[in-house]
Amino acid sequence: MSDGRGALTRWIFEEYRISEQSLAMSRVHVAFALLVMVYPRYVWVAGFPSSFFAPTPGLGMFFTGLPPRWLLWLILTAAITLTLALLVGWHARAAGLALAAVLLVGNTFEYSLGKINHDDLLLVVVLLTMSFSGWERRYSADARRGARLAPAAAWPLAMLALLAGFAMFSAGLPKAMAGWLDPATQSAQAHLLRNYHVLERPTWLGRLALDHVPAVGWEALDWTTVGLEMSFLPAALSRRAMLTVCGIAVFLHAAIYLTMDIAFWGNVVTYAMFVDWSRVVARWRLLAALPGWLEVLSRAKGWAILVAGVALTMVYGLIDNPVVLILRAVSQGRVTRHSLVMLVPAVLVALAAGRSLVERIARARARDPSAHPLLLFDGVCGLCSRAVDFVLAHDRRAVVRFAALQSTAGQAALARHGLPSDY
Repeated sequence: MSDGRGALTRWIFEEYRISEQSLAMSRVHVAFALLVMVYPRYVWVAGFPSSFFAPTPGLGMFFTGLPPRWLLWLILTAAITLTLALLVGWHARAAGLALAAVLLVGNTFEYSLGKINHDDLLLVVVLLTMSFSGWERRYSADARRGARLAPAAAWPLAMLALLAGFAMFSAGLPKAMAGWLDPATQSAQAHLLRNYHVLERPTWLGRLALDHVPAVGWEALDWTTVGLEMSFLPAALSRRAMLTVCGIAVFLHAAIYLTMDIAFWGNVVTYAMFVDWSRVVARWRLLAALPGWLEVLSRAKGWAILVAGVALTMVYGLIDNPVVLILRAVSQGRVTRHSLVMLVPAVLVALAAGRSLVERIARARARDPSAHPLLLFDGVCGLCSRAVDFVLAHDRRAVVRFAALQSTAGQAALARHGLPSDY
């Protein structure tokens, strides 16, 4: 029995083994998302009286009230500095783990005033697991200065898949038990109505959905939501299956963002960890310059990271998030940081998932010759032979099979389909 469990464990870890380049790009993706989406943060808590303080279970229970403003600024400075260290790969493992701890502390004070943001929890899980993946082995100051680096490991990504699967399952199961699958109720529609009218988040697409989607459509959306969230856990047994589920999920998150103005950006950042970014960069010309820029970032020194962290904190505090300011200036407010960090990676995740599915179908066809289309051609015709050569040069997955009409295989195919054999 133990041998069976060991074989299953080895198989899962092998499933989640991806390239060092892809791991490094995942590290950069997380750091960039934090810089764009999270900061500035925490300092606003100081504007509330301590009577509002109702700590959730965690580090906040050790405090009797809200912390002073200077401590919140210190937490923000530490978070930004550690994020920059993670971005350039300077002591990346320690920076990732320390950043997870700082985010937990800062989030505790925010959660004491209201709703817990589950996106934050997923992001902390990403940092706690992927910091052990070896994502500092490429495009990092650690690799450039010749630091002793641990080998790249597959188990952190497998562990992340399992934890994300449980997290999504814990979201889907309560929905199923609360009546989302009841044909007499349309829970997704109720959420949109509350978000549109009570929370005052009107969107054009939300209004369109409320006016034109029939009851059967809302019921289908209820079942789709529950089924998708509960499918993450079994999909965790395979990175390709997990990537497929993530590729489907980003469409649901994008629809929620466009109708309810709720950005599940933490989910999308988590999904992006399962993408083999090295293959994406190799196929997208727009991303061809990315490795070069990452090499430039890896030249950063420790003192420069500290100075940049303090300076960036001052920028966030005095004017705002610089990415937000750039987006406002370029698009006159039509593009937000939510759309930048959620929708753009969501498109890449969906494309990667689609390509992975196509490749799996192609491999299945390669194992089953009968699944390949057979193209018959005249073996003595020069034009026909040129056409065959053209298809062979562009059929990279070797899907199409060829046979000359004069050949034994060609004659057998004609006879099998009742076609005349006199060519």
